Amino acid sequence: MRSALRGRGRLSVGAVVVAALMVTAWLVRSQAQPGGRVVVDPAFHETAAGLSPSERAGREIWFKATAGNGRFHTYVFQERLGVLIDWHRVLNTESRAERFKTWGIINDPDCCAPGSPGCPARRPEDTFGFDWCPGDDELLSFVGKPGYRDPACDFADAPLGAGEPHGPSDQRQSACDLEFGTSTGALGFRKFPNPRFDRERWIALNGSTASWRGYNAPLAETGPDARSSRLLDGSVE
Repeated sequence: MRSALRGRGRLSVGAVVVAALMVTAWLVRSQAQPGGRVVVDPAFHETAAGLSPSERAGREIWFKATAGNGRFHTYVFQERLGVLIDWHRVLNTESRAERFKTWGIINDPDCCAPGSPGCPARRPEDTFGFDWCPGDDELLSFVGKPGYRDPACDFADAPLGAGEPHGPSDQRQSACDLEFGTSTGALGFRKFPNPRFDRERWIALNGSTASWRGYNAPLAETGPDARSSRLLDGSVE
């Protein structure tokens, strides 16, 4: 199965294949940083006051970077466990208040449940059943089309020190390859837009932009596929 958002986990944390999100004109907190850099989550950066440039860079990588591990966590991770993971059941916004109690997952404090006081998203349908998080206004505009510029491209790495092996000119790998995406509402889980998402087919299968109910059914009513979850179906994006 694929969906509007492709999910990735950090390090040993599992990945997410997140349901579709619609394009919307929500506002998101942002502010300019020194050097002209603009961030969508200033509260995260404000709490880094007092850290060295190297410590700030390492902290941001630890919390946000997926570095291209999406395919491993989405496919290999589940194959090794021998089970299909229903990430909507884990990360749907209606379960936000019970997420830690049920799954041991910590909520991202910068995200919110649609319709809650102060949340830019008004309905679960606006976020396809998931939390709204900083950066989603930009990410959502690229659901169903290519061209998304990852926030990692604006990552401010620590300056090169004297005698660094990557110097004297900066030869470090492009920061875009860190692949931050935006938060899913749970720490350690990030999401990315699927440029091939088909909104009409998604609604036809699930009945609502906030639902994955069509994936609770088996692949077929009879025969061998009747024993397999529709989560195996990769034809609907």
